Amino acid sequence: MIRRPPRSTLSSSSAASDVYKRQVSTQSTGGTPECDMEDDGFVLVRPRKGKRHRGPSGAKVEAARAAQATVEAAVHDEVRAHADQVAVVVSKCKEIVSESRFKHRAIDMIRTWLGTTTEDSNTGGKDQGVVDIVCLGLGRVGSSAVAQHQAGLLLAMASELPGVRSVAAFDPVLSREECQALRLLGVEVSEPSSYRVQRTTLFYMPHCEGELYNNVLWANRDHLERVGIVGNSLSAYRDSLEPLRYTEGMPACACAMAAMEELSIQNDYRPMEIFNNTALHTWPRAQEMLGSVAWPAAAVPLMSFQGLQQANSTDHDGLHQQVNLTAPGETES
Repeated sequence: MIRRPPRSTLSSSSAASDVYKRQVSTQSTGGTPECDMEDDGFVLVRPRKGKRHRGPSGAKVEAARAAQATVEAAVHDEVRAHADQVAVVVSKCKEIVSESRFKHRAIDMIRTWLGTTTEDSNTGGKDQGVVDIVCLGLGRVGSSAVAQHQAGLLLAMASELPGVRSVAAFDPVLSREECQALRLLGVEVSEPSSYRVQRTTLFYMPHCEGELYNNVLWANRDHLERVGIVGNSLSAYRDSLEPLRYTEGMPACACAMAAMEELSIQNDYRPMEIFNNTALHTWPRAQEMLGSVAWPAAAVPLMSFQGLQQANSTDHDGLHQQVNLTAPGETES
């Protein structure tokens, strides 16, 4: 029951006045009022009786939940089926890459670097000979033949390099199916909270933007001797970019250049664009040569991949694209 305050007007033109006069008229004629007026002028209003709105029945709720579960199961099965297909293609690419001279050259260079790398004295040598592999900017392994062969090299390094502790990859353009496919192949897929490493780490960064290389170096500026990068030639960035563009977009690379050792990996892989301009970069004398370097105060911003993520999040057609499986060292007919 609601207590309604007294009306502020008794004007004959007022709707409130009409209600007030009906209340008084009902009381004076002895009828059964719908409202009772108290001494202080407040009116007790009784709610009208009507049909109460009822929510959906339990049976309908259960049916809706069952239908939702069926749809979710179907989506899960579809994702898994596409992921299986991608995993098969990438595994085939690994077999092809593993037979190539390019892979053998890359593995030999990396092994040599790992053999001369010593861990920080704070670890007590317990992690010596152990390496983590972090892959950044791999691309759409579900639809890009280039990315599929590059992923094949990632798997080859993971299986053939000594002392590999973990293998992780991240690229914001990867779809759910592609992430699941990489996990099926033993690659952890998650966005790194930081590029800073605690032990010897090989960054595999095929065809990444210069700013990403810059930020990896900036994050590890205090211990670059732990870092190796297989990716685009960093000296080529320096030589090809305008000086201002290079110093503003890749300032940490410019600082690290003095101690960098770059070994170009001869590329006779076909198609050549898969591994073109690839080199191994290391900084074995970083502590000695970069101790007095004035590093930039912060990392540089990266380009936004949000639009690419939205465009590619529901792209399933590319998962069935035919992949060029031409043997390494051969050209397409």
